[in-house]
Amino acid sequence: MFGSCTFARAFLALLVIPASLIACTNAPAGAGGGTNGGGAGPGAGTGTPPANVPASNPNSPLPVSANLATATQTAEGLCLALMDANCGGQVACKKAATKVACLALKATQRNVADCIASVGPAIEMVKKGTVKIDQAKFTACYSAIGSMCLTQSPAACADFATGGRKLGDPCVDSTECKPAGFCDKAGVGGQCQVGKCTVYAKAGESCDTAKCAAGLTCKDGKVCAVPPKAGEACDMELSCDASQYCSAAKVCTVRVAAGGACKTGLECPSGAQCVSGTCHTMDQLKALAGVAPSEGFSNPSTSCKLDKETNAFVCTLKSATAYVGKGSPCVGALSGESSGSTASGGGAARRPVATDAASSTKDAGSEAGPSASADAGVDGGGEPSGPPPVNVTRICKIGFLCDTVTKVCVDPPPVGAACEVTLACGPYLTCDAATKACALPPGAGKPCDKDCAAPFTCDATTQVCGARKDAGKACTSGDECASDSCKSKLCAAACAVP
Repeated sequence: MFGSCTFARAFLALLVIPASLIACTNAPAGAGGGTNGGGAGPGAGTGTPPANVPASNPNSPLPVSANLATATQTAEGLCLALMDANCGGQVACKKAATKVACLALKATQRNVADCIASVGPAIEMVKKGTVKIDQAKFTACYSAIGSMCLTQSPAACADFATGGRKLGDPCVDSTECKPAGFCDKAGVGGQCQVGKCTVYAKAGESCDTAKCAAGLTCKDGKVCAVPPKAGEACDMELSCDASQYCSAAKVCTVRVAAGGACKTGLECPSGAQCVSGTCHTMDQLKALAGVAPSEGFSNPSTSCKLDKETNAFVCTLKSATAYVGKGSPCVGALSGESSGSTASGGGAARRPVATDAASSTKDAGSEAGPSASADAGVDGGGEPSGPPPVNVTRICKIGFLCDTVTKVCVDPPPVGAACEVTLACGPYLTCDAATKACALPPGAGKPCDKDCAAPFTCDATTQVCGARKDAGKACTSGDECASDSCKSKLCAAACAVP
């Protein structure tokens, strides 16, 4: 199924940038920037590197490293580049111990198979020439994402892809129509939506179904208009530019700089939050939470109370997440992993818990900014006694596991370690049913209970590793299908690019 910006999201959504920051217009992207002490090179790491992390899996037919020169020619090649850049960003954000540990984690889960299904349409567009790639700009985008802890899409990723279609041509993605227009799918139904390349609407023209040209905003959801400047009137439907906010007096006002005084988060620059009357950047919030420079940081949450004297809400930092290294205290699970214990080798019930920061749906490896929590509500009673202590959840960096007994980050178990179930083998290995020992994920045609060597998946029915199923084959979910779509218990055909 074609999305509204299939191409842009296929290239960027699996990186360290959240989908909400990926613009599907011809407007330039943000400048991006390193936070939380980022800036480490793509291959760097901090602290003690983990032991027992497999650098490769002979059961996988995929190459170990990405080839940027050919990355946009095949789905497999593009996915390797996507994951390589993602893991560089995870290291820069200090959420992964090493890049090798991050890549090994992705390769032992279903990420590769999911990615191949996701980027298929984008690769077809490139092969048909409806999307053209500037290789130098693509390489610059990859390098930027893989070397910084980003708060927004980097400027280097703004225009590495342009369209090969003319206005009036059929299209499935707006990238095919760039820079002259967008793919208009108004009134188009069905699974494989094919629209028409349409010119961007100008100031004063309707934006009911059209998209406004760069530099314009869609006022009241009806008419394209020039955004108001500083000092001019504004409202929710006619927003100010990114350097300003719409004040309570309905006037566009320049945001204060980081470290400046504030009353609400709207007054602070992008990625910053108003805490205790001051605009704090992510680095400043990290220090406020007491998280060490060598540790990763994410998910800062504020608690706000009403000050009766000023009739304004005052926010304090309530909680955050730290990513810690080997030997550091930690909590059990993250991203849905069970924190229970399993018996291993007949001994005491004890196993490390995988804490996969890379697959967290809330974070995905980037710092999108703090979120305010509403649990505090309105407090009208008395003066605050000072900022409360920050509740910091400490999870292990990618590459380490949190031992459920000692609550300390440890190395994952090695190949050959005794096991009863796959969970006892951590995120990199699987428990071989025949030998009852931890082993590398199996290849095509081999029995499986959860993971397979990339890019294979474990068939839920046969419990055998194999490629995703072709159209017409029986399925229970889209994860089993090459098209990523299961309809009426049969794999649907992939949408073709016209």
